[in-house]
Amino acid sequence: MEVDSIHFRSITPTRDKKVYPFIMKNKLNIIEYFSDKELIKILCHKRAIAAKKLHDEHFFRNISQKANNPHKQLNKDIFSYFPPRSCWIRINKLEREKRASNSVEINSIQLERTIWREINKCKKQGLAQPNWMKKLLDLTNKIREDVLDEKSTYKILTPRTIPVVKDLKEKSYRPISVFELHDLIIIGQIAKYLSNCFDPLFSNSSYAFRTGIQKGKVFNHHKAIDDIIKFKNKFSEPVYVAECDIKKFYDCVNHSVIEGEFKTICIEAKSKLEIEIHSRAVYIFKSYLDAFSFNNDIKKIEKSLLSKFGILNGTIPWVKDSELHEVSSNPDLERIGVPQGGAISCLIANILLTHVDRIVNLNSDENTFYARFCDDMVLMHIDQKKCESLLETYQNALKNMKLISHKPTNFMEYGRDFWDEKLKSKLPYKWDRFDKLNPETKLNVPWLSFVGYQIRYDGLVRVRNRSIKKELKKQVTETDKIIKVARKAPRINKKAIHFRLQQRLISMAVSRFKFGSSNISMCWCAGFRVLRSNKNVTNQIRRLDRNREKQIKRLQLFLNNIKTPIKKSKKEIKPLKYYGHNYSYHKQFQ
Repeated sequence: MEVDSIHFRSITPTRDKKVYPFIMKNKLNIIEYFSDKELIKILCHKRAIAAKKLHDEHFFRNISQKANNPHKQLNKDIFSYFPPRSCWIRINKLEREKRASNSVEINSIQLERTIWREINKCKKQGLAQPNWMKKLLDLTNKIREDVLDEKSTYKILTPRTIPVVKDLKEKSYRPISVFELHDLIIIGQIAKYLSNCFDPLFSNSSYAFRTGIQKGKVFNHHKAIDDIIKFKNKFSEPVYVAECDIKKFYDCVNHSVIEGEFKTICIEAKSKLEIEIHSRAVYIFKSYLDAFSFNNDIKKIEKSLLSKFGILNGTIPWVKDSELHEVSSNPDLERIGVPQGGAISCLIANILLTHVDRIVNLNSDENTFYARFCDDMVLMHIDQKKCESLLETYQNALKNMKLISHKPTNFMEYGRDFWDEKLKSKLPYKWDRFDKLNPETKLNVPWLSFVGYQIRYDGLVRVRNRSIKKELKKQVTETDKIIKVARKAPRINKKAIHFRLQQRLISMAVSRFKFGSSNISMCWCAGFRVLRSNKNVTNQIRRLDRNREKQIKRLQLFLNNIKTPIKKSKKEIKPLKYYGHNYSYHKQFQ
């Protein structure tokens, strides 16, 4: 599973014993998630994201007046809740530098301060509230009422579905659910509340969508890699590794199973943690399930859904009915599948798979390592038969949850076929040195692949090849976009267009950071913090740097053959051919 995005912001508890209980109390109180302060903060973040999208549209509009008009974005509902951009408070330079290049965070803070300044100003001076403020406070009151009022009959609406390309050659699409703003905020806040309540009940083997607030631990894909390396270093002998992936996880979640598991974990939270889950959180969780099911809201209307987006020969793949029946899931009688794109779905993954984690860990010993990142799993043991037994235990536990796993594959010899992306699960293999000239090592696999990384048997870490290819493709796509727009009556000169692509590719790679700073965020390099410079990494990362320069040269060749406006200036300023090592992909991992 590629790690492209993190759904929840990690919450690191303070070590101050006097402050920590107060934070914990607030985090486990549903009312705190729906205060004006919290809701306005979230809405400001949504507005900042919308501002970024508007900026991206302006980026192309500034190149050519025939590009999409960014002002169409202003018709979106989110803009009507806030004052004009010209009225926003600007934070000082020092604060900006602390937040590096994260424009969304900076704009969120600026807007939040602006709103509270205006609210306090109206209260103190007795002024009439402007229309945007009335609308904003009406929205926060409505959200709070829908969530906390026991008499409220609020229900989450069925989300819009957008088909996103999964495999262009096979013309297959992934259905992404898009909720209305009102529902989206409620779903996100309820997911945060429940995640903080349930997190101590989740296994330490689970690394995805964790808050860690009650355990005081960090759980993410970087930590999973560190833990794998630590486990491997404990043993002088090789270990055996098994991998297993769940088929169409979100699309195959059986509603009756998750309802039962949710009820069970609520009871556990009360008995083990003395946390009473608020009745309205339970109500909204059930409303979320009622709002969508794959077999009713996707499968039955697949053709008409795709045709709305001009897709005539595409498909939205699902598992076979026979596979569902094998795990006692009936697509004709039961509701199956949860939305891809809703925050509660991430929580559902941990609730459902906690049952699986417990069974695997119960059958494990001190020579076992088990890690799961959402629906991706890796299992390790020094004994091959024990590893096989634990893999079988894992698959049987999935079946109990009415989930379908990819059948594990066995290999007679390590080679290119081992890395076939269609092979999602693998029977235990020996994770050790491989030598083509030595027949005794033909079954050994030197690299373990997990959450976007690859780890060699000796602890060396590199990026998974698919992640590199994805970034290379993105570089080409961004260049193609600019070339496409520049064909249509460019309004700026060649040097300016060249400069724009150069800056866009740099920010995409290493973010717009202060020269000499090691603080990178919101970029590709930030997703691979475990990497350190070595021969394998150097070759991989320099490939990204070379391709980036190649795309800039490709644009330059294109610009040489078109006419652009000539800018008259006293001094001739040329874009830098190379910004320096600090701005390269490779620099970030030294």
